[in-house]
Amino acid sequence: MKMKRWISVLLVICAGVLLMGAADVTPPVPPSKNVYVNDYASSIFAEHREYFSSVSAEIDDLAGVQIIVLAVQNTGGLAASEYMEQIIRGWDQGGVLGNNAVFLLLDKDRKDIYIGAKGQTANAITQEQWNAILEEASPYFSGSNYSTALLECYKRVAMAVLSYHKVTPGDELLKRLDAGYIKSEAKTSYNMYIFIVLGLLVVLRGFNISRRYQKKYGKSTYNYKRKTFSKQVQEYDESDSDAIIELDDKD
Repeated sequence: MKMKRWISVLLVICAGVLLMGAADVTPPVPPSKNVYVNDYASSIFAEHREYFSSVSAEIDDLAGVQIIVLAVQNTGGLAASEYMEQIIRGWDQGGVLGNNAVFLLLDKDRKDIYIGAKGQTANAITQEQWNAILEEASPYFSGSNYSTALLECYKRVAMAVLSYHKVTPGDELLKRLDAGYIKSEAKTSYNMYIFIVLGLLVVLRGFNISRRYQKKYGKSTYNYKRKTFSKQVQEYDESDSDAIIELDDKD
């Protein structure tokens, strides 16, 4: 009995220690200046920090959505979803978040990226889409290239956010998001419509020419000339074939 009692006491103590450890986890405080990029794990390249900052600022102006990149060493034992909730709640209370925000959270120790959102933008990306985005970025984790992994995720998330809010980015922003394929597809579709219209114009023009000819010379004359021309072509073909046969006979 005493042994069981001591085991129970130890289990209670261990559970208390774990809970205390989880409670002591304090997510990063709201930034005072640049809300778009926050690297607490020294994992984001300088050029990528500049990229995230400038592109997020432009998207914020266009769509009213903050895309925030956050890198931490770990979440202190908290589940990523719980850690993200604490960040969103704390930063929102800190007055740095707008009505719509998307977080990309890098957990360096787990070698994984998580996504969280506030407002309507939470519906911009489905779980299936996010899984596909992570699949594209996964090769960079094998080489511990966390910054590039974040970059690949960021580009696709940014395009999904713009599409969800029905915002058309300019050519320069499209180029920076490496989404030129959208522009080229639109251009191809546009050219196809041009060719269709030109084809219709050619057909209509030919139809108008024939009508004017019939009106000037009469329908019977027009048909007669067509038949005469066809007969001449047929006679020429027959005479040509006869010549070939005679030539073969001489051999």
